Amino acid sequence: MIKQTEMTRELSTVFKYHQATLLAKVISNAYSELVKTSDFNELKEIVRDIAFEQKRLADSQKELVGSHKELTEAQTRTELKVEKLTEAQTRTELKVEELTEAQTRTELKVEELAKAQTRTELKVEELAEGQKLLVKAQTQTEKAVKQLAKHIGGLSDTIGGDVEDISYSVIPHVLEQELGWQIERLERVWRAWGEQAEEIDVFGQAVDPARPDE
Repeated sequence: MIKQTEMTRELSTVFKYHQATLLAKVISNAYSELVKTSDFNELKEIVRDIAFEQKRLADSQKELVGSHKELTEAQTRTELKVEKLTEAQTRTELKVEELTEAQTRTELKVEELAKAQTRTELKVEELAEGQKLLVKAQTQTEKAVKQLAKHIGGLSDTIGGDVEDISYSVIPHVLEQELGWQIERLERVWRAWGEQAEEIDVFGQAVDPARPDE
């Protein structure tokens, strides 16, 4: 039988010191009480099994520690992924908000263009109406000129005198009656048309109240 101190030293390679001391003491006491060899062998087998289980538990603990470390690292990576996803979500929401504002501005522009188009169409209608009035005024002018020529021709045939002198009073009357024009003083003048001066028998200006700027 080995000494208790040696037994304690050997057992401490597997067990903690206080456990090895306790086991050595138990074994020594058992041996002192004349335990049978078969019982002692069985005890050694039990001790060996305990040591094996202790080692297996230690290995399992190491594995658990390693697994816990891996889980911690995986958790850290997951949290980083979640943080990145959160940031991406925030950027996406900002982009959606910007697109919504741009869409609103576009709709306002389209509405303004539609209003401008309506105003343009109204202007075109006004211009078309003005064109009709101009055509009508042109027709009336041509008619008045024809009537004026007819009056002057008649005067020329009837009087046979200086038609120009008589037209000074006839022209304003006819144009005012037919077109509503206001005729200023008529006279015989010389005017230069290009480089050549010519005598104008009847010259003056007319004002149309419907078109005062012409």
